[in-house]
Amino acid sequence: MTEVTGFLTCFLVGFVVRMVPELLAFPNPIGFDTIHYAAVMKGGVVSLHWTTFFTSSWLFPAISVSLHNVLGGDPFMLLKVLAPLLFGLNAAGVFWFARRMLGWSVGTSLLAGLFFSGQLASLRISWDLLRNTLGLGFLLFTLSFTKTLDERRSLLCFLLLSLLSVFAHE
Repeated sequence: MTEVTGFLTCFLVGFVVRMVPELLAFPNPIGFDTIHYAAVMKGGVVSLHWTTFFTSSWLFPAISVSLHNVLGGDPFMLLKVLAPLLFGLNAAGVFWFARRMLGWSVGTSLLAGLFFSGQLASLRISWDLLRNTLGLGFLLFTLSFTKTLDERRSLLCFLLLSLLSVFAHE
């Protein structure tokens, strides 16, 4: 199995595993925060004051509102797709971290990503804490660049992903 296949497998398994509760609960939303996200998306505006740029988690609302403005439709339906996508990102992030940071083989990294996808704690967090899920996804990719910070490209990726993680996480 190649690294790309393992990465995509982790993403797809994470997506499918996280989609199951969404399908079982259809058409009802899962979690308290989901209702808040839908209300923000319905409002169509992310209000951000310059003083809170680094102290608030504005990235997920900015992404979800932008997607809702472009795609339209029911915000709950968009969230039913975004939540599994973010969980898939996290499962792929675990694979990436295990492969790049820990130096594990593709098979062992795949097992780590699949194990993550079945964990109740990670599933629970992904049910309604979508900002945290996005932040964790960025963090998993960020940490893998700490081994090679002496390279310019790695340093730039590390800085960019660190900022995205800060802007996403609550």
